[in-house]
Amino acid sequence: MSAPDPLVQALSRRRQALGRSQRWVARKVGMTQGALSLWESGDREPRSIDSLRRWAQVLGYRLTLTDNCVTVSAAAPAERTKLDPLFALLRQRRHELGLTQLQVATRLGLLENRLGQWESGARQPQTIDHLRRWAGVLGFGLTLAMAAPTPRRAGAPGAVGGRAGPRRRSDAVQRVSQRPAVSL
Repeated sequence: MSAPDPLVQALSRRRQALGRSQRWVARKVGMTQGALSLWESGDREPRSIDSLRRWAQVLGYRLTLTDNCVTVSAAAPAERTKLDPLFALLRQRRHELGLTQLQVATRLGLLENRLGQWESGARQPQTIDHLRRWAGVLGFGLTLAMAAPTPRRAGAPGAVGGRAGPRRRSDAVQRVSQRPAVSL
């Protein structure tokens, strides 16, 4: 048994702070309570970044990349066929730095085609550590941040004047910026 990944530890602490059981969270994520228990204890890692993302979303977080204290959000992809925004940001950063896939793959100890599969969306990194190392090579840190509030539909309970969301854009920016981030 090894110590859980810092992201997993943060999610476990968040679950406990919200007073939610492992069983409740596991049902929302679409897994068993036993599997979640193994993740939280460090005996196993989440099998996919999608699983980690769903776990974070259930607890009100989103996965983010940070670069010198600037948070770059990457929402979940709308469809499985679309490139994951998190991976698109990493590919964009590689291009900005003028690095080839071979250079980054070598630094990660991977074959070039594996990195190409990650960047194209054909495959995902197998572990959180792979994603963290990939982000690190490109100068990013992997963090959790509070998810932005979901805008309400017009006419839904709590909607103001038939309009969804805040009245002014500055209100939305202010609310999101006041939510704490969990840096790891």
